[in-house]
Amino acid sequence: MSYIIQAMDDVLEENIENHALEQQREMAWKYRNIGIGIMGLADALIKVGIKYGSKEAIATTSSLMRHIFRSAVIESINLAKIRGNFPGYDPKVWDSTIIQNAFSQDEVTAFKKINHLRNCSLLSIAPTGSIGTMLNISTGCEPEFMLSYKRRTESLNGKETWYDVEIPVVKEYKEVTGDVKLPNYFVTAEQISWENRVAMQAALQEFVDTAISSTVNLPANTTPKDIKGIYIKAWEQGLKGITVYVDGSRDAILSANGNKKEVKTTVAKKRPKELEADFHLVKANGEQFIVLVGLLDNKPYEVFAFKPNLQVNLPNHKGIITKESKMHYRFASDNVVIPELELANINVEERATTLYASMLLRHNVDIKYIIKTAKKVNSNITSFTSAVCRVLSKYMAKEITGEKCPECGADIIKEGGCEHCSQCEWSKCE
Repeated sequence: MSYIIQAMDDVLEENIENHALEQQREMAWKYRNIGIGIMGLADALIKVGIKYGSKEAIATTSSLMRHIFRSAVIESINLAKIRGNFPGYDPKVWDSTIIQNAFSQDEVTAFKKINHLRNCSLLSIAPTGSIGTMLNISTGCEPEFMLSYKRRTESLNGKETWYDVEIPVVKEYKEVTGDVKLPNYFVTAEQISWENRVAMQAALQEFVDTAISSTVNLPANTTPKDIKGIYIKAWEQGLKGITVYVDGSRDAILSANGNKKEVKTTVAKKRPKELEADFHLVKANGEQFIVLVGLLDNKPYEVFAFKPNLQVNLPNHKGIITKESKMHYRFASDNVVIPELELANINVEERATTLYASMLLRHNVDIKYIIKTAKKVNSNITSFTSAVCRVLSKYMAKEITGEKCPECGADIIKEGGCEHCSQCEWSKCE
């Protein structure tokens, strides 16, 4: 543990000046908060034959985190003897609930006499999704999401192959024991009650002095009352926060098929060399912008947007975007030819807007969600982002809002970023 504390304190020191804001730099310097976490808890419990969420798992988890926290505090004390206390140090830290729970009164008295601590906070349990996936172990403190799944691979000639994959801890168990049938301590998130999930997080939280990432997976028939009960129970058990996910509440990334789960991926259609494209001329902040929307199967596939060097007077019309080589594009129509589209917009933020929009369009994300997210970043109606959104909204399908026309009482239809009555002339644009 001494090496971990020292390494993380070194990283913190190295990174202080890299924070964007002065307030962030000051907080990092003043309190020297680090976040030692855990990963692979679910796998560890399986390997010792303990069912995640059981009373034994709760007790084991509590004991484990108590040991980690105690070790971290002691090593932070030792490091402070060499490097000094964190600048915001206050001896009252030894009277905190977490210290009182983890150490005996004699130990606390001894710490007060030593009067040293290098880091204000020490433990934090992150999701570790990417790292856990890369290392093929369970992520953070979460239970296993699935024990087996289907994986799709695609060869260079475009041939798809599907494989049945078991998570490593299952495969290892079968290889070591020779048993095909798994014991009952192999459980997935959907098999663990929310009460036991909250209890597990509470066992962790008792000895974690900052945040914990943990998501409770709930069935589709979960009611708002059920969710309210979860949050109240979490509050009663002293949790700093908790996340819930109700099955089907958003587009699924993982879908169940019987007892197996299949990983669904959104694969962008291969771009042909030439794409039919629409030329739009719009204004943002009083300036002209050209917005080109490439179409594949009559649906938006990519976007280029930029400010012309000179004022132009062209109608909206159709042309062709040609991919001349990797990352090199050209637009041509009867009205205008624009070479090197990829270099036309030198503004980094504006270019990022079009690149992200193109990526989402290629992966069939609904345009209304692209627009909704973009407006969270910049809702100013005169902004470049809003100008691009106005163009994209022209490609949105008709949508009955469920509201009634204030003039005649007929259904209101949303189309192309505007709302209009299905019967009379009433309309409203965003």
